[in-house]
Amino acid sequence: MKTKGTSVFLNKKRSAALASAIAVATLGAGLVVPAASAADSTAKTTDDATLTWGLNKETNWRAYNPGTFNFLSAGVVDKTSADDLVEESEWKQSDGNVSIEKKQADGTYAAATWAGLKTTPDGKDLPAAYSATGEGSGNRVKLTKGTGTIDADKDNAEISWTGSFTVSYYSGQVQWYAKDLKLNVTGGKGTVTATLGGWATDMNDATVFSKIAEEKNVEIATLSNVDVKDDGTVVTPDFNENDVDGQGTKAKSWPKPFLDFVSKTGSGPYWYASGGAADQRKAPTEIAVSYTAKTAEDPTKVGNVGTLSADPTVINPTKDQQITVTGKGYTGSGAAFGTYVVIADKSVWQPGKVPTDQSAFTIQKWVRPANDPKDGYANLDKDGNWTQVLDIPANTLDASKQYVVGTFAAHMLSVTNRNLDHAVDLTLKTAEPETTAPAAPAKPTASVASATSVKVDWKAPSDGGSAITGYTVTLTPSKGDAVTKDVDANTTTATFGDLAAGVSYTATVTAKNAKGSSAASPASDAVTPNPDPASDLGIKVSPASNIDPSVKNTFTVKGTGFTGGAAANGTYLIVVDSSVWKPGQAFNMAYMGKLVGTAWIQPGQIKDGAFTGTVDVDANKLEYGKTYIVGTIAAHQLAITDRRLDTAQAITLKAQIPTAPSDVTLAKSGNADAKVSWKAPAAGSYDSKVAKYTVVVSDKDGKQVATKTVEAVDGQSEYTADFAGIAKPGTTLKATVVAIDAEGRQSAAVAAKDLEIAAVAPDAPQNVTVKQAGAHELLVSWSKPASDGGSAITGYTVTLTPSKGDAVTQDVDANTFQHVFTELDPNTEYTATVTAVNAAGSADASASEAAKPAAIEPKLAFADANKKAITSLTLNVNDEKTIYAFAQGENVGGEKVTWESSDKSVVGFPAESDDADTPATAAVGYDEQKVVAGKAGSATITITATIDGKKVTATLPVTVKDPTANNNGNQNNNGNNGSNNNGSNNNGSANGNASGSTTGTTSSNKTNAAAKANGTATKPNALSKTGSAIMGIVAAAVVLAAGAGVVLAARRRALR
Repeated sequence: MKTKGTSVFLNKKRSAALASAIAVATLGAGLVVPAASAADSTAKTTDDATLTWGLNKETNWRAYNPGTFNFLSAGVVDKTSADDLVEESEWKQSDGNVSIEKKQADGTYAAATWAGLKTTPDGKDLPAAYSATGEGSGNRVKLTKGTGTIDADKDNAEISWTGSFTVSYYSGQVQWYAKDLKLNVTGGKGTVTATLGGWATDMNDATVFSKIAEEKNVEIATLSNVDVKDDGTVVTPDFNENDVDGQGTKAKSWPKPFLDFVSKTGSGPYWYASGGAADQRKAPTEIAVSYTAKTAEDPTKVGNVGTLSADPTVINPTKDQQITVTGKGYTGSGAAFGTYVVIADKSVWQPGKVPTDQSAFTIQKWVRPANDPKDGYANLDKDGNWTQVLDIPANTLDASKQYVVGTFAAHMLSVTNRNLDHAVDLTLKTAEPETTAPAAPAKPTASVASATSVKVDWKAPSDGGSAITGYTVTLTPSKGDAVTKDVDANTTTATFGDLAAGVSYTATVTAKNAKGSSAASPASDAVTPNPDPASDLGIKVSPASNIDPSVKNTFTVKGTGFTGGAAANGTYLIVVDSSVWKPGQAFNMAYMGKLVGTAWIQPGQIKDGAFTGTVDVDANKLEYGKTYIVGTIAAHQLAITDRRLDTAQAITLKAQIPTAPSDVTLAKSGNADAKVSWKAPAAGSYDSKVAKYTVVVSDKDGKQVATKTVEAVDGQSEYTADFAGIAKPGTTLKATVVAIDAEGRQSAAVAAKDLEIAAVAPDAPQNVTVKQAGAHELLVSWSKPASDGGSAITGYTVTLTPSKGDAVTQDVDANTFQHVFTELDPNTEYTATVTAVNAAGSADASASEAAKPAAIEPKLAFADANKKAITSLTLNVNDEKTIYAFAQGENVGGEKVTWESSDKSVVGFPAESDDADTPATAAVGYDEQKVVAGKAGSATITITATIDGKKVTATLPVTVKDPTANNNGNQNNNGNNGSNNNGSNNNGSANGNASGSTTGTTSSNKTNAAAKANGTATKPNALSKTGSAIMGIVAAAVVLAAGAGVVLAARRRALR
């Protein structure tokens, strides 16, 4: 079974925290300062108090579950599951100052045995669990070496014990433990308190199981009528009524705090009366305390007990030194825990001053008390005499300061008792250069290297002014002949092998130089080769990486192979900077103050070489820039003399990153600019320095819009970054700021609140132009505005404004970029404006330059009777057809058309009747004309008119065929087409004569409407209106109408 490691160092915050970790671990935790003062003449002290207690009969009875028992065990017996019962190999009769005793048949007590847990004092089986009578196993717990004060006259006592015991019910199905009991009695009334721990279980549900956190100073016994005597006291604890279940149920019980705790383990009902026959087994049994009372000295007197000497008192601080310190007569209450031996800065501590500042003590050792001696330590003898050697590494002491070798009471008495305060002044003096044989090396360290070898380490002594040339190492066994080894000057270690088993060895070292040999060093502490640890010695540490130094860290260490003599005292777990110590390196007591975490794995916690323990490191103890290891070393005095348990695993701290910036804001500045502001982070102790910031601005969908890098400036707390032209209407912007260190590591990104910018009316459209389209038409064109104002354009409003008169407007959709205005006056100038529209409204219009529409171009053309254009005409001899002359222009009313034939023998014109006048406002008119075919052949009809002051002409090729001729009268004009000869200067005048005229023209005027005998005729000349504003073709379409032959003659016709 496994238990966690127990811390072995006193809290440095305590004023008495001066002893090394090893010293404290050896004595144990929980020491109590005697409360009484020697000034109180009736108070006495004790350092040998013994307490015996069987708790109650139920604790030594057969359990209700068949085959199980209730019993006591020394130490803490671990429990790993609900059904994990205590086995014989786990049960302990003794552990430190705690043992289990069994009542014998004659009433005396002897060491308990595993078998004796199940029998009565006379060796019989225990009664049935349900039996109301009989005798239990008679076992009790015994605590020794209690320390404290007693006052028999006042019935006062305050005594503390270190150590623990376990209470197992149902052979361990229900289990808890108590440790570090303390008896407090004032005026005959008192309590027994303890630290309690255990495991939560439920006898009705095997799945319930968990570790209960330890609770300190729990009252486990209430005492009344205590008669404190100079040699001890016997008292039966109270069994008073309490609320036993928190529901108001009153019953006789053990103290309520104790009852509350054991109820968590599932054994609450065994500690209060319930009205059954078993109640008589639940009441507490008597507690017996015995001790030797000693008259207490006045603890305020300075240095009134013992004497102190040191040799040498003049030392060279630049060299490794040893001082032998001797004390005599260190007795009395002040020496109850031994004494601390220190080298102290005289300006910080001197006799009579409470040693609250540990920085004053450069070197410190613990001399153990006479009642608790231990190998590897200096110990007080029965007369209070002792000797302690102090090793002072070179350059440990500051030559500019004054130091003393001093002593004061150990542990908590260092605060309250000044009896052992002594000091001897030291003189620091650099030795005058002289050439002598080397000084004797300091006391070497002999350590067990293996089951058959010993390793000797030493430090080079002063060379006497001449370089050391080598060393002679002598290893002396406790029986047999010494052996020696010579090594060179650069070697300060030697290993001796093939040593006899069971023999102890000490070592001395002699240094040599050109002047001779030094005296031999003091002999090392004796060591005895013993079995090596197992070959699988090693540890696994968790966690080992990504350690956050800003919080408290607990490291779980699992070890294997921790066997052999090196593990006799267990092992220490240490957390240390690897530049201070590494496995294989001699462990100096000066290192203790440099450890950042320690814990002690006791021998009982190591099972078959394996253990699981934890070691804590307080927040802010680990520093960046250092490399730390979690390691193990042998415990107690073996920490110095045995390196075989040295192991280590490196741990790494989490990567440093910058602290994130704060107060990030995003705001609009100017018309379309944005500004991001933030504050520099308040960097924590473990965060890296910010070198720069990266600012990223993105749109509402996260797409990056702009980014900027801003360099960090020492001492500057507020920063801004400006972004031009990104704060456009109708947009939403986001911004984040990241702090970056010189290595490129980034903080978390900090976002500003989104910046939402409202949409506005769009800009004016661009490139607005007006140009002529068709006649009487203007085309307005434009392109999109430069900005839509942040909201999609829904359309455009187009306005056309004449130089005189009312404007006209037209709304078009968003995808239209031109519009035609029709029926305009070609004599008027027009300007156009265009306005864009979106959901926010419309903005300023954009205007064009002025323009006039085009007028109708004057033109003439031929057409058939259906007003369809013709470009040639074919007739048979003597045919008569009707054709038209089309006239186009702004005003054709009242104009005349002259018709002429190029050959009147082929085609001519008869007299015609009057037609209606074309209105003077008509833009297009037509003139109807009958044509008569003569002989076969070809001719050309030409029409002429003046339209809008411009003379225009058109021609029409005519072919006349004779169907009776051999060639079918088919003559053609060889492909000649009718032509428009607009703008011709040929006036084609008519002479008004009858037939036989040589000109071939006719004319008509507006006043002559009668037919004439010579074949010419006159009629009104106004053109008829077509109803169309503009002809779609240059030549008007003409379809022949049937008619009779006429005299071929040229004539002028009035437009009609």
